[in-house]
Amino acid sequence: RRGMLEMDLLFVDFISRYLPSLNSAQIAALDQLLDLPDNALWNLVSGADDSTDAATLEVLTMLRGNK
Repeated sequence: RRGMLEMDLLFVDFISRYLPSLNSAQIAALDQLLDLPDNALWNLVSGADDSTDAATLEVLTMLRGNK
């Protein structure tokens, strides 16, 4: 459960859609993303900030396509 309803809705869809197909690097990246505060995570998902890590970028691309 996140503090922002938007994040909850986004991740419920994302998990049901993508989790079974994520590789171990993507799962680790998702875990790191989920450790971020809501505002920092939202900035990444919305594209206001970006990551340089390839696996994190893959996960962010999936999340962004799921909005």
